[in-house]
Amino acid sequence: MANGRRTRPGTPSCPRRRGDRGHPVLASEGSDHRLRTWARDTAAALPNGTHRSLPGEWHGVAPADLAAAISAFCLDA
Repeated sequence: MANGRRTRPGTPSCPRRRGDRGHPVLASEGSDHRLRTWARDTAAALPNGTHRSLPGEWHGVAPADLAAAISAFCLDA
């Protein structure tokens, strides 16, 4: 357990888990306008929300692109 939460073996916990550090909202560039708008609006409504569009098909992002985005958020890159 890390920070009182279960993590999968070999999966480090994200040091930015606390809500005051922000909330990433990720969306696929290939999703329809409605989903992209909801993602952008959700990020705007959250305290310290950030929106990022990633390359991908409808409602899907390549695992490597998703991992890079999450790592960047967790590591403050």
